[in-house]
Amino acid sequence: MATAVQVVCVDSGVVDEAAPAGGNTLQCRGRDWPEGFFYPRAFVVVVDGQSRHIMGNSDRVLRVDGGWARPISAGAEFRIYVGPDLTADTEVYGCGPGAVAAGQWVYITATGNQVAPARADAAATMPAIGVVEELLSPALCRVRLRGPFQEPSRGFAASDDVFVSDTVAGAPTNVPPVAGIVQKVAEVAADDGTTTTYELA
Repeated sequence: MATAVQVVCVDSGVVDEAAPAGGNTLQCRGRDWPEGFFYPRAFVVVVDGQSRHIMGNSDRVLRVDGGWARPISAGAEFRIYVGPDLTADTEVYGCGPGAVAAGQWVYITATGNQVAPARADAAATMPAIGVVEELLSPALCRVRLRGPFQEPSRGFAASDDVFVSDTVAGAPTNVPPVAGIVQKVAEVAADDGTTTTYELA
């Protein structure tokens, strides 16, 4: 399993009013937040399978970074997460229960804002966008898109190039695949026999 980084759900509820695609606010039912509480701390709101960094708030309205990719219906459930690097090079995506595990390299599925394991010889599952850093819940995972990532040692060597496997879905390999798409996803920064440290490409 990947090195755990504490991520906590600090609030949840339902959306009070529908939000259009491209909008950057979310009106939430029954809240009384202090103005500006969620910024500049590392908060993310997840609603309808979409995740956005919180850039400000009033007593019950969130302002987010970037617009919503899809309209959000009134009554949709939202969750607010806080963690030390949520505003860094990670993103929260949906995933079906049991569909992914920490340490798997994943692609964005056709449903949008959901991920599943990538495999080099299955073109529909490529390219990989990153590696699952942590499961936040049975239906949500945090994916590292850039920067460092650690997991139990895979027996790689420092400076090895890392590719998406063409034999095991979601697995990394230090041997270029012989079938399908060759995608370098990372470089091994170190492997001490206990932990492999990657730098994502």
